[in-house]
Amino acid sequence: MATSTVNNVKSTTVTVSKTVNSAVNTVSEKAKNITAAEAVNGFQTVLDVAGLIPGAGELADGANALIYLAKREKANAALSAAAMIPGIGSLGTVGKLLGKGKGMLDEGVEMAAHLGDDVRVVNKAMVNSVPTKPGGGSNPNDFVNPHSEKHMFDPSRPSTPNRSQYGQDVEVGKLRQETMTNPDKAYSNWPNPNNPNTQRITKYYKEFDGNISTPDTPTGSHRVFENLDDPTRSSHFPYVPKK
Repeated sequence: MATSTVNNVKSTTVTVSKTVNSAVNTVSEKAKNITAAEAVNGFQTVLDVAGLIPGAGELADGANALIYLAKREKANAALSAAAMIPGIGSLGTVGKLLGKGKGMLDEGVEMAAHLGDDVRVVNKAMVNSVPTKPGGGSNPNDFVNPHSEKHMFDPSRPSTPNRSQYGQDVEVGKLRQETMTNPDKAYSNWPNPNNPNTQRITKYYKEFDGNISTPDTPTGSHRVFENLDDPTRSSHFPYVPKK
């Protein structure tokens, strides 16, 4: 009876040893770039799982306890030592695995947060970039009315703060759309009994990362004025501060 038990333990120990070696070899092949500390942590996770195998888990738990002591992680060393006790050992091992799982989850959440920040930065850069297309600044289809066409690109005259022009290849229609959809600021002049202008006008302001006008009047500021009572007086133009 005793001989049979010893043989069973030896057989199980050999199986565990082969399993651990196989797992370590697999991890080594797939993660050659990990640090030594990460490799040790991964090996200890393998030992944690091996510690759940009845009859041979005590060997894995003992080895794990020694590694934790060498790393000065007394709490985990105590859990590994306790895991060698039949009946309550699996509780300590499961506790450690849950703790490691929480750590991995926390790292995942942090990575997701950083990824979200990166996406927001990229999205903001895309929204604020100047849309372009060949000859866009002089395409009458991109202007809402003849009143706004006075800001059309015209190489025969210079662009001025009083009558600014769009750049030659600026896509005016998309620029206007981006300004109204994602404005930096927007406001309406009603209801306001003190407003001298009785027409309802909504103004949209947006800054773009580049010149939307000509070299004569470089600016990234765009304005869209939407006149709800008289659409023929609506307008949009590159805003150039007067000096």
